[in-house]
Amino acid sequence: MTALVPLAVGAGGATGSICRVQAAETDQTPQSKGGFPPEIVRLSAVDLHIAGQYALDAARALPLPKQGWSRCLRRTLPRRPNVALAPVNTADTALSGLAPENSESAELGLALALLSVERSSPVENFVATGALGGVSAEGVAPDHGPVGAVGGIDSKISALREWIGEHKGSLRGSRLPFIMPRLTEDDRPILEAHAAAFERLKKVASKHDVDLALHPVESLDEAATVLGAVNARFDRGELFAWAKIGVRTAGIITLILLLGLSTRWLSTPTKLSFEAFDYALGEPLSSPLVIRLDANRAGRPMPRCTGPDGEIHVNRDDQIAIRVAAKDWGPTWTSGFFEGLLVIAGEDSSAEILTIDQIHEAGRPAIKGGGWAKSGDLIIESAHRVSVPSQQLRLIVLARKLHPYPIAELRGALDNIIESTPHGKRLNRIATYLSKLRGGFLQAPFRAVDDRNSCERLSP
Repeated sequence: MTALVPLAVGAGGATGSICRVQAAETDQTPQSKGGFPPEIVRLSAVDLHIAGQYALDAARALPLPKQGWSRCLRRTLPRRPNVALAPVNTADTALSGLAPENSESAELGLALALLSVERSSPVENFVATGALGGVSAEGVAPDHGPVGAVGGIDSKISALREWIGEHKGSLRGSRLPFIMPRLTEDDRPILEAHAAAFERLKKVASKHDVDLALHPVESLDEAATVLGAVNARFDRGELFAWAKIGVRTAGIITLILLLGLSTRWLSTPTKLSFEAFDYALGEPLSSPLVIRLDANRAGRPMPRCTGPDGEIHVNRDDQIAIRVAAKDWGPTWTSGFFEGLLVIAGEDSSAEILTIDQIHEAGRPAIKGGGWAKSGDLIIESAHRVSVPSQQLRLIVLARKLHPYPIAELRGALDNIIESTPHGKRLNRIATYLSKLRGGFLQAPFRAVDDRNSCERLSP
């Protein structure tokens, strides 16, 4: 199976090229190298190993397809074969301008290459471009792999058009799906935004008897369905091996299964949600909540004020309070495996990172007449004083089990994003970067304002 991954290289992505990546099952046990899993080690030859890591994580998080009663009656276990991704055209000079940090458009194609072999896709060749794990895809569960927009579409289409012309002999009479994000970077339908380029591409494909089909998608799960990668692999030999072991090892097998299920549960992404504050003087207060301190340092909840852009407005020196919970957190004994962070970033200010210990040291927000609801398993409760000048800000909560967050590395990455990203795009870049970390992700956009009367003027 071969994945054709269009890439935009050069200044501004003006030049397009095609990277051919083969995915194949192997009987040999591959070895990891340089800290990267064995499935994607060879992608480093074309600087796609970073994109390969994201693709591998997304493919592993994607739930196995539902098999129905007929599969259950077979009494067999789903398995993953040893699959390795390898670039074919590593000597292509057109790929020399690619860097790991601008290769995110390859993530969708690499994930589909893995899934096509693991889930028995009948498609031999396909084209795919798209980023995985972005925060822009609405209505898509995180474990279904939201597909985000990418740039350089016209350059990529042009490169694919040339590639079809050069390989018309081997492609003649074949099916070639082209999978892409549903929307462009400016939120337009991709087929409409690039209609002329797609029309030229279809004419070239038709001329060479290539059955080209365009498939805009919103998730990795949807893209896998397009390729027919929906059948889990089964190995009947495992059933007979278990039968030979018999009753003597039933207890050991049960223990292994329980440990495996516990480990699997602990490693699943944490799903976060905002929880309401109990309020003795009225209805529960939704989170995020704006608090204004009085002379006695008691917090008075303020009516929610939003501007035309839908952002919460927080006056300078007021506080924005949050209460975040994970409703599927599970037994209380798992709390010792929890790691969490609170990140506050602004368009015109540096990013602040707070650990759980730092949040607890600051204490709970002092809300007059208020308390804490108990509908979920509490992760973070915090109030942050807004002391920066008027600007857009983003409050982001991260949480996961077992693995601590590398604070110094995160702080350095956020500083680099702030320094290298144009004004107006920093918060989206920070949110996209943090959303791709393993674990739960929740954000609340808001705006710091200097005028305490801004809400009145915004009111209808």
